[in-house]
Amino acid sequence: MSRKKQPKQISRRLLGNEEHIARYCYRQQILRDPETGDVISILDSFKLRPIDKGELSVDQFEKLGNDFNARLKTAVSTFRSMIKHSPVTADSMISVLNVGAVKEIGRGAGKELKVKDKSRPDRPTYAHLLGLPHDNSDNSLLASLSDEGIKSCHFIEVIDKLP
Repeated sequence: MSRKKQPKQISRRLLGNEEHIARYCYRQQILRDPETGDVISILDSFKLRPIDKGELSVDQFEKLGNDFNARLKTAVSTFRSMIKHSPVTADSMISVLNVGAVKEIGRGAGKELKVKDKSRPDRPTYAHLLGLPHDNSDNSLLASLSDEGIKSCHFIEVIDKLP
């Protein structure tokens, strides 16, 4: 009688307040001021789709590299390899958010937001932002996440030029 080998369990820890997440923002999700070109909203990048099952895909920023620029470059590479339905364009961007700030935004909206490690062999930095309303009904919450995300947003065209 042979035994089936059990799959190796991967830790599914919650990310701590001091950690950061990276969220890819498609160019269609970025609202810019028509006069200045400044980013004024990325609210749509925090909306759940029906297929998301309440889990917004993000990446664990600190796991992407040793320094900030290396992490951004690795994030772009990761998104280019994972996103098959739409190419990663120069006018799209990556937003970096502090997990503690995300949780605080959730508390302010009466929601328990958390980020859970969902790493897997083909994407060791993968995580899920949990606790967002399935129907995207809380525009105030989404706007607050957008405002936080804009504080550290980086266009792909700029990241691609980093050393």
